[in-house]
Amino acid sequence: MSNTAQQHQHKQAEGGQEQQGKQPAATPDKPGLAQVKALKDHGEAAAESVVRIIREHEDEKDDIIGWLQQNRGNAFVQLVTPRLGQVERALPQGVDLKSVRGSVTIPANRKLTGDWKASVQTREATQVQIEVTHTGVRVNCSPAIFIDAQWPLQNAELYGASVNFGGKAHADVEDGHGWGSGMVSIKGKVAGEITSILDKGIAGSPLAQQGYDPTKDANLAGTLSSVEQHFQAAFAQPGGGAGGKAPVDAAEMTNVSAGGTVTLKAGGNFMKDGTGLAIDPGSDISLDAIGRGNVKDIAAAGGKPQASADAARISALNIGATGMKVMAKGKPIAQISAMTIHPGGNVTIDQVELLGKAADARAGEAGLSLLVGLLALYSHDGNAANGALQNAQDPKLVDGVTKKLMEDQFTAQIRSMILQYRTAVPGMDIAKVLGVG
Repeated sequence: MSNTAQQHQHKQAEGGQEQQGKQPAATPDKPGLAQVKALKDHGEAAAESVVRIIREHEDEKDDIIGWLQQNRGNAFVQLVTPRLGQVERALPQGVDLKSVRGSVTIPANRKLTGDWKASVQTREATQVQIEVTHTGVRVNCSPAIFIDAQWPLQNAELYGASVNFGGKAHADVEDGHGWGSGMVSIKGKVAGEITSILDKGIAGSPLAQQGYDPTKDANLAGTLSSVEQHFQAAFAQPGGGAGGKAPVDAAEMTNVSAGGTVTLKAGGNFMKDGTGLAIDPGSDISLDAIGRGNVKDIAAAGGKPQASADAARISALNIGATGMKVMAKGKPIAQISAMTIHPGGNVTIDQVELLGKAADARAGEAGLSLLVGLLALYSHDGNAANGALQNAQDPKLVDGVTKKLMEDQFTAQIRSMILQYRTAVPGMDIAKVLGVG
């Protein structure tokens, strides 16, 4: 072998050894995780630092908690998680909370409080809803609570009240009308009494702090309960002890429901072979768990989230969406803005708008075959297709067939969506409540 060939062979051998010795370059840590790894202390100060880092890098929360569990141990993780808000702990990554709410129904024809000048009462069963956003708390009464005043005082109606974080309370009171109503307005006095109670109620609580953020409240449920109790205090009967006696028994406060509205920053994709549901980035999704339980049974659950949800006897989950599209072979054919998930995961579409060629097909029999072909792509439901063609001249019937095909076709994808966002209603596992996982 020539010297040149020997040298070439030697270089090849050296190159092979170099290649064998090289390892794939490690993927650099994301900035938040890198900061957490750099922390040396394992005490409370380090836990505070981890919480700060998680809030600065929200999309790394799961990675950070997972790394801590493996490398710092459960004891340190238990120092970190209680410092996060209830919402922060529960929501999946890529999801921002816009609002959280709860409601209860109080009976009709019930005198809540009153004296010889005016009586506060419900004329119909009244839903009282409390909603928390990033800016404040709002209490709504639907229908309004009636204030029956003695003539010449004018009747009034209470629609609700609100508290801006770090600010003053406001009551929404309007003058009443009708036979027997007087001429002297009392709405200012009523509003003043209610706001005074609420202002006193939030004094010293997190709600009174400038910059309060409900998503970072470690005891959001307790904070909401405090607001509810002070609102109820406005209707306490005199002579019932320190705070008065509530005129409505806990067992009579029914239909306890809970909900929340979230923003999906990156959207969502629940597809199979180009067919399914797609949620646009930045879309808002509202989820409201409709309950049939009462306050007494829920209180008996002892504050345990899932036990409380079971006591609430959830009968359905209402979903509202701003950018949820039905896709067929990668093409949008409809937009769903409202639907209901029933126990067991069955789906009812409540409001849908056809898009593109599907919308054109709705207008006449000639193009309806295209619509049916798109919607029945994987359903293999010839009877439904024939029925749609026969009823093409009646838009209501066409829409009904459209909804039924979608409900049958996309149940699996909607179940997947519920599983992914099962913690979007704070304090409740909606997938477990509905029996879908």
